[in-house]
Amino acid sequence: MSDAIRVQLSKEGWHLSDEFFSARGDNGNVTEMKSIALSCDMRKGNICVPALPANVQTATEETLTGPIVLQLVSATNIAIPSSKRTEMTTLSVNMVPRIMQMVLTDGHLKVNAIEVDRLAGLGHKNLIPGTKLLFKGGRMISGT
Repeated sequence: MSDAIRVQLSKEGWHLSDEFFSARGDNGNVTEMKSIALSCDMRKGNICVPALPANVQTATEETLTGPIVLQLVSATNIAIPSSKRTEMTTLSVNMVPRIMQMVLTDGHLKVNAIEVDRLAGLGHKNLIPGTKLLFKGGRMISGT
């Protein structure tokens, strides 16, 4: 696999392992490699190298530099009481309050994330496990 392809994917936030590339041989370009990576489960096999800092789960405050592609493990709208979640799904999306709690992974570590402001293009239908999210960087604050 060309070093140029690896460098480009890394610049775009993909932290793919040598094993990922060796399994694909010398075939492919950046677009094809991204397409394959999008369909992979980052938690299975050794397709990714760690991208999140080792202390991500215990740090009280840290700035993460991006970009980092993370995979959605789960998402819950914590603005709705659990007893009301079923009946609220029939309402219009704009009528439902929303504070999304997400569990994300780099394939090695899991981290909890809260959507403070509604992210454009990230609707309820897009929040299925396996979805890849591009974290561009920012401040991480622990509430525990």
